[in-house]
This record gives sequence, C-alpha cells and structure tokens, in this order.
Amino acid sequence: MKVRLERQFNNEHLAELARPARSFLSSKYACKFEAKDYIPGGNRFVQNDNGLNLNVWMPSNIISAEGDCSTIHQHFEYIFPDEAVRNHWLNYFASLVQLPSIKIKHCLLLIGGQGIGKSYFKHLLQDLLGFANVGLMDSGEWHGNFNAHLLNVQVVVIEELMASGRLEAYNELKRYLSEPFITANEKHVVQYTARTPYAFLAFSNHRKPILLENTDRRFHVYHTPVECQTSEYYDQLFNKSKAEIGAFLFYLENRDLANFSPNACPPMTEHKKELINLSTKPSHAALKDLIESQEDLPFQKDIITLGAIRLSLKLKAGISERALETNNLKEALLDLGAKPLGQIRINGSRPSLWIIRNVAKWKNALNEEIKAEFTREFKISLVEPLEDSTSGMLSS
Repeated sequence: MKVRLERQFNNEHLAELARPARSFLSSKYACKFEAKDYIPGGNRFVQNDNGLNLNVWMPSNIISAEGDCSTIHQHFEYIFPDEAVRNHWLNYFASLVQLPSIKIKHCLLLIGGQGIGKSYFKHLLQDLLGFANVGLMDSGEWHGNFNAHLLNVQVVVIEELMASGRLEAYNELKRYLSEPFITANEKHVVQYTARTPYAFLAFSNHRKPILLENTDRRFHVYHTPVECQTSEYYDQLFNKSKAEIGAFLFYLENRDLANFSPNACPPMTEHKKELINLSTKPSHAALKDLIESQEDLPFQKDIITLGAIRLSLKLKAGISERALETNNLKEALLDLGAKPLGQIRINGSRPSLWIIRNVAKWKNALNEEIKAEFTREFKISLVEPLEDSTSGMLSS
C-alpha cells in the first residue's frame, strides 16, 4: 500500500521534482499524520491522543440560500402521507446537516413498490452531503469479507434490503448502527480501525426485508401506500430539485430539532409492529397466542411446566421438532417475557416450573402460593346448546 501511494505521488509530481516522494518527506514544511479519521463538519487536521490525524471528510459544494423548495417538500408529502413519519424523516435529514458529527443510532427503512421514487432520497443526500460522504451497498455486504467501502462515510444507503432469512444479518448490522468504530478489511491492506457510518437509509420492495426482534431499537419502519407516478412527475422532480437544493439545505439548517434525539429509540409505527410479527418464528407466535388467549387448559394458569408447554405446541401446525427442543423452548419463553422458577417440591415430585404470566406477582411469591397456583383446577366453560328449532317444529 505504501509503495503504491509513493509511486502514485511520484507520477503526479515528476514534472516539478526529480524525486517527489523523497523531497516531500524530507521537507520541514511537510505535514505528517499519524493516522486518518473521518469527522463530518470537523477541521481538516485533528489532534488526538495518538497525535495529529488527517480528517478525510470533504464538505459538499452546495451553497445554502433561503428560497423555494416546494417540489422537494411535495415529494416528501407524496411518499409519506403520514405526517408523523414525514416529520421524523425531515428531522433525520436535518440532524445530518445540523449535527453532522453526531451518530444517529437507528436506520430509516422505507418499504414500497418499484418505481415510486424511493431512490430519490439517495440522490438528495448525495447532493446535500457530497457524493464522497454517501456510501452505497447491497444486502449482505456489511457481513462480507471486505467492508472498507462502508466505513469513514457519513451515510450508507442500502439500495435493496433483503435479509429476511438471517437473524445474523440483523445482528451484524446492529454493530454498524450502535458502535462508533469497527475493524476495516480491505484487499491487500493490513486491517485497521475505521469509523462506522453516522447514519443509515434502507429501501426495499419486500414486505419482510429483515428480521426484527421484539425489543428492536435500531429501525424506523414505514411502508408507503403510494403507487408509481407518471414519468413526467419524476422528470420534473429531479430537474426542479437541482434548482431547489440550496433552499432545502437552508431549510434543514434552520429546522427545529427540539423533538429529535440521535441516540433515542425511533418512534414505533404500525408497519414496524407488522414487521416484528412477520419476523416471529411459528413456535414463538403459537406460544404467544397460547399465553395470551388462556384457552388451552394448561395455559389458564400462570405457572406451568416445560413439558405441558411442549405437549400443547405439538398440537399446533407448522411447529418443527427442533423448535420443541428444551433449549429452543426456553429461548422462546424468555423472548416472550416468561421467567423460570426452577424446581419446587410438589406432592413428592420436583417439577421445573415457568411463570408465563404476571411475572412481577409470582417471582417473589411464597412456595405455598406457587404450589396453589400450579395445582389449581382448570375452569372448563361449557357452551349451552342452542334451542333446536327443528325439534320444536316437530313437537308442535
């Protein structure tokens, strides 16, 4: 790498100096850096604990100026008819402008049909922030062998997110969203530490582009209901945006961010709830339904055994034998908020008990109270038969 850079430097300056690289390195005016860093909005030279660093961030050439940016706003209104969602996206963009060196710890995920104008927001960010500050990627690249192109950029745009079959992909992406630094892997270069992106945008045409955990804090999800417009609409949008970009930058610079925190959990949306439900394994979904409905006999009680849970799930369609293994059942119960009570002696045996409901009530309960709940008789509701209108007609 060093040899390659020296050769490139020599080739560029041979006309001025006989031995450019050596002349530069021996000059008392040459500025030498210990490492490079990436700090949007920061000074070119950064003094860190390890010495003087070069900030490789480069500002956009867009000039901010007050003016009309109604075309850009109209596309936001078109894609995001939900005002709360639209305001969150505008705040997100404004934070990238007003607080460029503050990492936003969640990703904006926009789901919608092909050709509706989702990718416009990628081009908008490239204009606002500068092309060099916006990285582009496909699904899965963040957990590939080489990731240097995804680091030391302000925003990464995932142009088509599709990792619905792998929870590992979600967990790996969470590292990029939450951690400030990560190891960079680049071909023919020794590994080094680099900054993760300060923000993420993701687009998808799929209803379930990624698996989300119940407690996810890293994604804001919106599924736009709009359909594709005419080609004239998009031609006008891109053409007018070029003239309005300076005014839109001015608008973002002056937008009130009092209700936006880069570190906070993103607002919950109905579409995110739907995606979480779609991400749930069949065994988790069936178990959640059994606990909440309280219809199956064992699940009427707050405290039952793992064996009773397994027997009930066996009767449900689509539940694999692997899902019924002890470790997987325990994991599913813990995900749903259930808590293990351990073994408690009851009538000469020591069953392993689980609290599946009202955990706060039972986790500190006395053993006698726990035994009483576990041995409580089931309540079987009998449905009274409707009056047989046919037999009534015959008797009359």
